Amino acid sequence: MAEIHTGFEATGDIDMETHDLQAVGATDFSVEVVTLNAAGAIVVSKSYVKVDTFGGAAADDLVSISGLAQGAILILSQVASARDVTVKDGATIRLAGSVDFTLRSVYGILVLQHRSANIYVELSRSQN
Repeated sequence: MAEIHTGFEATGDIDMETHDLQAVGATDFSVEVVTLNAAGAIVVSKSYVKVDTFGGAAADDLVSISGLAQGAILILSQVASARDVTVKDGATIRLAGSVDFTLRSVYGILVLQHRSANIYVELSRSQN
């Protein structure tokens, strides 16, 4: 196996059958499904999260995220295209240009980084 030096210590597995990246260093790319609570908050423990609306509503707002270590990357998508989740710019979620982002399909993603004190900052967005 070829050795690649990146300056990071990475351990984990890549499943070549499913192309899934599992538990590389402190980042766990296995899927976690979370449901918004009534206050529009989620608690996450993995870096790839599919968000569902509270009570299966057609649309809901995500206003607060907690969990993950500082510096961790969080990739958000939604559970079902019929249930849109709008990530709201605010005190704990800082989005580019202070513009909210609605996940409109299961292919849309929002990438955030946990910076400090449960503040998540946008790195990238895509509405595929």
